[in-house]
Formats: sequence, structure tokens, C-alpha cells
Amino acid sequence: MGDVSAASASTGELKDPRTIARKYQLDLCKRAVEENIIVYLGTGCGKTHIAVLLIYELGHLIRKPSRDVCIFLAPTVPLVRQQAAVIANSTNFKVQSYYGNGKSSRDHEDWEKEMGENEVRFARHSSCRSVTVTF
Repeated sequence: MGDVSAASASTGELKDPRTIARKYQLDLCKRAVEENIIVYLGTGCGKTHIAVLLIYELGHLIRKPSRDVCIFLAPTVPLVRQQAAVIANSTNFKVQSYYGNGKSSRDHEDWEKEMGENEVRFARHSSCRSVTVTF
């Protein structure tokens, strides 16, 4: 398990990822807020920043004390770490990463505590197979 929340929560400045977004990223984010879409762009074209923008725009739904969270899945541990760091550095959300080197079995109290502390959670998609979350 990796924790990148310190990077996002330690600075007092309010981060607004819209200030560095390109127009097409803002347009795609707006569409994603309105409907489910799949963004297909080449490497280095800004897909991660579109995700940052979307999380930022939907922030009112996940900002604590809300019990809702944003879950971001990635296929590899390096991508989990990379995406979590980008979100933590680009927003003020409390971010937590989950992947294979943490303790594998957690009790209900552990999950409840982490649900209350973190707003954006990153995991390798296979890490979620054995997780059942009850709301």
C-alpha cells in the first residue's frame, strides 16, 4: 500500500487544474460530466489530466465528510503510483494507493477508517477482485 496523500494535503493552496488544461481537455471533461464516455488518445496527449479535471469537477460528491469516494483503477503498479501522484499533486484531495505489497486481508474497521480519511483511491484492478465494500 502506498500513501501519497501527504503531497496533496500538506500544501494550503487551493489547486485548480483547469488553469493549465488545454481546450480539448476541458471539452472532454465537460462531456464526461454529462455522460459516460471513453477517451482514446495517444501517449502523452493528456488523458491523465482529463481524469484530474473530472475528479476536480465532481469533487463536491467526494469531498469529506461525504462517505463517497473516487476509485481509480490501473493495470500495473507503476501506473497506480504514477496516476496517484499526479492526482495528489494536481488537486487537494486526500489520495491513497493500494497494490500487492500491503496487507491483503483487512477487517471492516480498517476499511471504515480509510473510507473516512481518503477521497481518491488508486488500485491495481486485480487488487479489487477480493474486495467487497458495503455502503
